[in-house]
Amino acid sequence: MKFNDNNGHVPVVGGSHGIIPNVRPVHDEFRASRKKQGKHSNDEEGHSRGGFHIIYRVIKAHRTEYPDPITLTKGQQISIGEKYNGPENWDNWYLCTSLDNKQGWVPKQLTGLKNETGLGLALDDYTAKELNVDLNETVIGIKQINGWIWCIRTLNSDEGWIPLENLEPA
Repeated sequence: MKFNDNNGHVPVVGGSHGIIPNVRPVHDEFRASRKKQGKHSNDEEGHSRGGFHIIYRVIKAHRTEYPDPITLTKGQQISIGEKYNGPENWDNWYLCTSLDNKQGWVPKQLTGLKNETGLGLALDDYTAKELNVDLNETVIGIKQINGWIWCIRTLNSDEGWIPLENLEPA
């Protein structure tokens, strides 16, 4: 899976905290804080085309298999388990467990080095919430990492991760 869209645009994954700051559903607060700073909401983060986030059409419906996703805060201790190894070529995802025993797939970029006990730290805020979508829905892509895109549904502003292969730029 390449980190660019069909137009050759490479999404930026980064920002003031490193990897993916505040990927929890906080887009309104993020936009408000960026406006106060005199910056557009997609300066320095997410991916954009011409100053706007990319609008996608769903070409394959997606349903989550994890209705109670793991949610992490920066610095939280986690147990880092097996690496994902499936046919989809979603590289660099690890099955992690939080101290409250919630499990979920976390991008390698957000996991601190694990010691010999398998413990590590969340390097930034993160939720594994996936977005259930139907064929031909429209979503706004905000951030992309390891074959998945954090999206906002245009119908109701619900947010979550969708596999990149299920989307095409509208």
